[in-house]
Amino acid sequence: MSVEHPDASAAAERGSEHEENHPVTEHEHESGHAVDDDHGHGGTDGGVGSDSSVGTDGSDGTTAFGAGDEPVDPAATSTDQDQVLGDDQGGDPAAFGEQPAVLQDGTDPADLTDQAETDQADQTDETDQTDETDQTDETDQTDETDQTGEADQAPEPEPVVLSGPPSQRLQQLGLTLPAVPAPVADYVPAVRTGDLVHTSGQLPFFDGQLTTTGVVGDEAVDVTPAEAAALARQCALNAVAAVASLVDIDDVVRVVKVTGFVASAPGFGKQPVVVNGASELLGQVFGDAGRHARSAVGVAALPLGAPVEVEILVEVR
Repeated sequence: MSVEHPDASAAAERGSEHEENHPVTEHEHESGHAVDDDHGHGGTDGGVGSDSSVGTDGSDGTTAFGAGDEPVDPAATSTDQDQVLGDDQGGDPAAFGEQPAVLQDGTDPADLTDQAETDQADQTDETDQTDETDQTDETDQTDETDQTGEADQAPEPEPVVLSGPPSQRLQQLGLTLPAVPAPVADYVPAVRTGDLVHTSGQLPFFDGQLTTTGVVGDEAVDVTPAEAAALARQCALNAVAAVASLVDIDDVVRVVKVTGFVASAPGFGKQPVVVNGASELLGQVFGDAGRHARSAVGVAALPLGAPVEVEILVEVR
């Protein structure tokens, strides 16, 4: 009759419970985790082995588990180097500033760098071309301005040098005495008395036609002062023709008196400016002998609606 030691029975029960709670699977054996047979649980004598604690064999890397430990999958673990640098399959070289050899779409990163440099060069060329175009436009505008300035500053024609008798001066001025306009009423164009010739009032006829009518004024009226002065010049030329109908033009000793009438708008007071057109012509044709006394009169209206009328008094030989 044998007597069972109470401690051995308790140890046997704990070993049985450990096997039920922590079975060693085939997977654990294949993955390198194994229970050392020399350090098993229990024994023939019913006691717990002295090496039943968890440990790692430094020689073969096998791991023994004690009670309450979970099996470890080495595939789920990684060294510090794996976590930092990544292994061959899962590491991301781009995270450490390295460029992948080929992008996902098959593009070589070197090609992208070359393309970026090409685009930058193209933009530089376009900028240079734009600058050259702008400079060319500025140069063209400057040239146009210079040409315009030269055109604006074109020298005025030299004044005609007048000399000789009145007939020669008329030629120098490019003027020809017109035919004496026919009187519009019962009078004659000119009368000689002694050494004086009086003309009738002469209107601004051109080739027998009165081309301009109306009143003269500064505001929006029929005729401006400048236009009226040109008409007064034509009146004076017609008056010289009336004198030449009685005497040779070169026999005029001097112009004695000029009277000018200007059909004026209300408030207009520049009649002398208008009559200057007649006085200037007489000075060109007769020189110093053309200097004269004068009257410039503003009137409400003139015959035939003419803007200006001029009569002269001359001394002859």
